[in-house]
Amino acid sequence: MKKFCISTLIPALIFAFSLTLPVVAQEDIFDLYNLSLKELMLVEIVTTSATRIAQHTEKAPSTVYTFSGDQLMLEGIRTLTEVLAKVPGIQIEPNRQGHPVVWIRGLQGRYNSRLLMRVDNAVVREMYFGNAMLDEMYPIDHIETIEILIGPSSVLYGANAFGGIIDIKTKQGINNVSISGGNFDSYSGSFHLNNENLSIFVKHSVTGDAFRPEQIGINGNDRRIAQDNVRESTYLDVKYAFHENLQLSVTKILHHYPITYSSAHSDSELELEPLTVNLNYETGDPKDIQFNLNSYYHESGFSQTTDTVTRTGPIQPDSHTVAHRDTRYAGLDTYITKLFDDHSVILGLNVLTHESDNSLEKVYDSEGVLTRSAERLINPDERFVDYGLYLQDVWALPSAWEVTTGIRFDKPDGFDKQFDVRLGVVKSFDQGLYIKGIFGTAYRQPTYREYRKESGGVAIFDPSLQPEQLSTYELAIGKRYADRGSILLTGFYNGYTDYIADVFDPALGDEVFSNVGNRTIYGLELSGDWWLVEGQWNIRSGLTLLDAKDHELDTKLHALSTEFGYAELTYLPKENIHIGLKGSYYSRPFVDSNYQSRVPDENKDPSLNDSYFVLSGHITYRPTTKIDVVLSGTNLLNHTDYSPNFGPSSGYDYEKQGIQVNLALSYKY
Repeated sequence: MKKFCISTLIPALIFAFSLTLPVVAQEDIFDLYNLSLKELMLVEIVTTSATRIAQHTEKAPSTVYTFSGDQLMLEGIRTLTEVLAKVPGIQIEPNRQGHPVVWIRGLQGRYNSRLLMRVDNAVVREMYFGNAMLDEMYPIDHIETIEILIGPSSVLYGANAFGGIIDIKTKQGINNVSISGGNFDSYSGSFHLNNENLSIFVKHSVTGDAFRPEQIGINGNDRRIAQDNVRESTYLDVKYAFHENLQLSVTKILHHYPITYSSAHSDSELELEPLTVNLNYETGDPKDIQFNLNSYYHESGFSQTTDTVTRTGPIQPDSHTVAHRDTRYAGLDTYITKLFDDHSVILGLNVLTHESDNSLEKVYDSEGVLTRSAERLINPDERFVDYGLYLQDVWALPSAWEVTTGIRFDKPDGFDKQFDVRLGVVKSFDQGLYIKGIFGTAYRQPTYREYRKESGGVAIFDPSLQPEQLSTYELAIGKRYADRGSILLTGFYNGYTDYIADVFDPALGDEVFSNVGNRTIYGLELSGDWWLVEGQWNIRSGLTLLDAKDHELDTKLHALSTEFGYAELTYLPKENIHIGLKGSYYSRPFVDSNYQSRVPDENKDPSLNDSYFVLSGHITYRPTTKIDVVLSGTNLLNHTDYSPNFGPSSGYDYEKQGIQVNLALSYKY
């Protein structure tokens, strides 16, 4: 691993420690912090996503980070991106279409297709690009808990649980109203109403801080057209419990956001209208047999509009493009759980049927005349059905050993059979010490974009394109101190084959995808939390070191930072005041030799690719048990930060917005 300087340790100047706050459903963060230190260390940290059986994160056969939504709100956290930045091993990068992408332990992609997002047990993703959308799409003030599982999870969750999963449980059982406002003309309001069986949550938000709209275009030229900079989102979630074992959820989102990665003569934006219908049923006792059934339907209304002006001369309308890429799927995830004296066994079945509809692109000239119309997919009305069957055994052995084994068989439509395995061994010692050894495999199916698409009026389909494969070895050692805090050190190795890369084909005017990469990624993650002064001063931070290479392409990984970290210092001067200061650091990422090669000389600036540090903070005041007032800010140092878009490095970089300030008021009634 390459040598790094002291400046890379900014997030960990005191300690490189961080385990997340304990998750206690509907727990008050101030009550939690004002427990005695001994009581605080005894609060149970529980996960269900690792094995689908409730267990301490320390015993889970995975690296898991758990967060309470209430605690995150009181820390001034506004988006899922900010939550993920707290997790060691995760790098956040802007996407060429404007939303953040998550790279877990160096597993890259233009879109969030290498992780699986679940909301109330339903898989949520857009099938064309494989996106799992973040930020306003999933409001923090509607989240009960978030579990972030790092590492391959295909044994339990199938395809695309590749680098890990984000498992969200949303709130119910509370009555709450909140409003917020900030600079860049940003504001939001939410309302949560509950009665005995019905829960309704509504939120509308507008944010004007997506990026600097006056920035140079991706081709490096000065912008000729003003670009939209406003994201707007409306979120509606309705839950109805028929009885304690059966619940129906319906979620509808309307989301508009600009594409930050656009040419200097165009303004492009996206409209998303996803709908999710989710039915969860559970019955029985695991001591006998417990039966769980999660069934869901999801459709992604996806449209992109692009207006262009003439490249030279007077600025006049040139063309108007409208693209629709609507997809839908229905899933069934059912499993039975049986507890024996020293075993917990799960047998499960998954079925997923998916298809695309209305995948058209139409181009109009300045007079509104249709000049081009083309299907974006081959056989757009064809339906695909994927099957999966899995078995897991969690075995409690004498002397505080716990062994988890799992095997899964999948038959994805259009691809060969797939087998995945997992083995986790956990040993607990006295005085809070534990070790973990983990091995797991996973696979990722190509997205519609990658293997069923149209380009330049020509249909392209590569029958040789195969799913990506991942094998991960992980070794961790952790210790929880009864009177001080906790620490966790994790080392991992990713063997990554059949990486699907894109190459621009000038003849087709678009990318062509193929399995061209075999990668190895090594890494260390150090995390923990530490009480500097009992009940008043706390520090949590994490540090990640990576070394990654694509052997087939004989190159480092473009735009990947090899050192990054997070640190948070918390101060509680009174029982109803909570003050925090946090920072994130990313080292200078590697870029290709053609970096900014198509940018005009007068606009070239190699320093845009420098490392960067973002400082954030918050002050929370609770005048009564029903009212919370949160003042938060990000990029408090007001740096002009840049981050390379994951795409062609020959263009200009993404410029992040300046200091952002937000004031939020919440009332529980």
